[in-house]
Order: sequence, then structure tokens, then C-alpha cells
Amino acid sequence: MTEKTKKELNRLYMSELITALVCGMLMYLLTDSTGQPLDLRLLIPGGVLIFIILQSAGYWYYRHQLVDNPRNPMDWVMPIFSVLKKLDLALFALYPLYLLYLVILKPEAFFMTMNIFGLILYAFS
Repeated sequence: MTEKTKKELNRLYMSELITALVCGMLMYLLTDSTGQPLDLRLLIPGGVLIFIILQSAGYWYYRHQLVDNPRNPMDWVMPIFSVLKKLDLALFALYPLYLLYLVILKPEAFFMTMNIFGLILYAFS
């Protein structure tokens, strides 16, 4: 492949890593600025979002390695990505279950500002 393709794959890989870093920093700053502890309202959706972003970074890094060394296809990588995609669905269903738990058993904890930020993170994932 061309040098331009390698640069593009490297750019995609690095942008995914920077996005994961920014998401983590936003989660930390949201809890730090409100004075509340880091709880599941932000941890679950933020963790799912960072998990998905890091998978994408891993995929772009894998593609970059294939361009650099096409003779070593690393056949074990794609089955792992398949398992991780299935795990994404399970993790993605976890946050609505947690919100349902809050609505039914702890309604006073449901109506907090952290839930709004958690829903925003969940929407992005």
C-alpha cells in the first residue's frame, strides 16, 4: 500500500486514542467539578464508550500492522474482535437496566444531574 494509506491508518488510530483520553478526562472532570464521587451513573456509560473507542483504535492499529507486514496476517485478531462486538451488546444493555433499578428502587437517586451526563455519554456510545 502507499505511504498515504499508512499515514491515514496512523491518523485514525491516534484519533481514537485521543478520543478515549478526552472521554476519560471529561468523566473525571464532571465528577470533580460537582464534588460528587465517581458513581455508576457516569462509570457505566463512560466505560462502555471508552471500551468501544479502544476497540476501534485496536482495529486501526491491526490494519496498520497489516500494511507494514502483510506476510504476517495475525489470524487470531479478528475472532477476538468478533467476541468483543458481542460483549459490546451486553455492556450496552447494562446501563438501561441500571436506570430501571434506580427508577424502581431509588427514585430520589434517579433525578440527579449526573444522570443527564450519563445519558449523553450513553447516546454517544
